[in-house]
Amino acid sequence: METGEKRIFVCNTFIRASDIKPYMELAGEFNYTFFSCIVENHHGNKDVHNVPDEKRVEMEKNLRNNLKLI
Repeated sequence: METGEKRIFVCNTFIRASDIKPYMELAGEFNYTFFSCIVENHHGNKDVHNVPDEKRVEMEKNLRNNLKLI
């Protein structure tokens, strides 16, 4: 951002509004347009990172609970 890069992509798992907030604030500070994409697993495939099912369910619950805060 400091070098004026035209486009910056961040690939991360943001579960809570507080997780994404620093990125949104930096985008505003440097006058970038901020976009957030939410990808859901509608096709039922397993993840490639071997995340335990109970952790994945917990993360999904946290995400759904925090969507309204973003």
